[in-house]
Amino acid sequence: MTETIRLAEDVVTLRSDRPKYMGTKVDLEVELPKGILLQSFTINGTITSCKYVSDNRTGSYISEMKIGDISPTNRKILKAYVDFLERKEMLKRLKMDLKVLQEAFSHFGERLGQLRATWELMRSELEGILELLRRDSGSKITIH
Repeated sequence: MTETIRLAEDVVTLRSDRPKYMGTKVDLEVELPKGILLQSFTINGTITSCKYVSDNRTGSYISEMKIGDISPTNRKILKAYVDFLERKEMLKRLKMDLKVLQEAFSHFGERLGQLRATWELMRSELEGILELLRRDSGSKITIH
């Protein structure tokens, strides 16, 4: 099985179960999102690198394919699709960042509420102290 990890206008990064040897010619079918008139298109290229990577569970091969000559129409489709994928990824990151920002503002609001409650308590205690001072000294108030 071969999976496209990253698609750019001139290079495709692939993950596969088996190695792809440098210089191998590849025809890659790129499936487009549903709802588009064109379901897929094919780009051809040449494998320029392949390395084995392993996580704790499994291993796979990461290959880079330099995109070869493609028709001007397919080049435009590829460019538009790459732009679409980049914007989709940006929106995904932005959504995550907005959630973090929303949580930070919520936490800030809670802390601000606690600060205001503390200020109100201190103010009422200070008013009580000033009232006691006023009673004890007649009309003069001296605060040190």
